[in-house]
Amino acid sequence: MLDLAFDHLGIIVKSIDKTIPLYIALGYAIDSEVFCDEQQQMRGLFLAKSNEPRVELIEDLSASKALTKMINTPCGRIYHLAYRVPNLKENLDEILKKLDVRVLSPIKPGSYYKNVCFVFSQDMQILELVEYK
Repeated sequence: MLDLAFDHLGIIVKSIDKTIPLYIALGYAIDSEVFCDEQQQMRGLFLAKSNEPRVELIEDLSASKALTKMINTPCGRIYHLAYRVPNLKENLDEILKKLDVRVLSPIKPGSYYKNVCFVFSQDMQILELVEYK
């Protein structure tokens, strides 16, 4: 069994700016500046609330709008669950084997995290593995 700490819930939205007021009204506070990740072609913003999981709002910047097409509600869509992994490069093979998941997007530096990697399960659940800077 792996003991990875839950980090955040990633939600695809059409507009971060238009979605922030909803989360503020729900008691969340802005927990980061808006960041752009050119490699992943997205904008992001983290929100936090005491004793609740952090939320990452994700806005698609890609020409294909592949993430935006995944949205099936006006408010957004849960895209991934993220877990903290120390030494991601060293631990990835063990994680793949123990969770029985496959790599969706290989390890790469992130603008907010040191490294990120997306994996998916047999039933297509997407997990983001994050390593802090």
